[in-house]
Amino acid sequence: MLSIKDIRDSHKLCELLGYFDVEIGDHIVEDWYAINEIAAFDSFGGEGAGGRYVLLPAGHVLFISSEGSAGVIANNFVAFLDLVSGCPYWQGILHFSHGGDFDCMTQAEELLRSDPRNEEDWPSERVAELRGLLGLGVPQRSYAKTLHAVVTNSEGNPNVLAFDGTPYGNLFGSFKPSDNPNWSAA
Repeated sequence: MLSIKDIRDSHKLCELLGYFDVEIGDHIVEDWYAINEIAAFDSFGGEGAGGRYVLLPAGHVLFISSEGSAGVIANNFVAFLDLVSGCPYWQGILHFSHGGDFDCMTQAEELLRSDPRNEEDWPSERVAELRGLLGLGVPQRSYAKTLHAVVTNSEGNPNVLAFDGTPYGNLFGSFKPSDNPNWSAA
């Protein structure tokens, strides 16, 4: 099973994950958020908009956005790698979830998956190469169900606080797929 150290030690894996908006680096000491009741955790990487990926002591992967939302997105590091490589538009699914509505998430996933720009952003050859190096095989047909279950599981989601003590919200966006003008038929 791959670890964060294995990824950090592989220039090729770090390079490929970068195409999926996952920048794995050395442990990052953060001062713009705190995780309630968890003193030691590994902020192992980030994404282009300033969000952070954190490995929690129980093995869950927490995503902390730069927009004030946070939540567990995977039950372990391998599930995280499966999510970001098999469903690189996972943040869009959450954004258009209408507060965590499973049907909206499923519809958003279908619309995002069928978007022809995906082949430009995440060419199938690159997806296959990354997943092959990670030993993951073919992506799941759908990630909405797993993502919904993990994000709604309050037991795995710690309280994240901004430096001023303000609690972060959950990862579910308020928009529904029909709010996206590019998906007018949704």
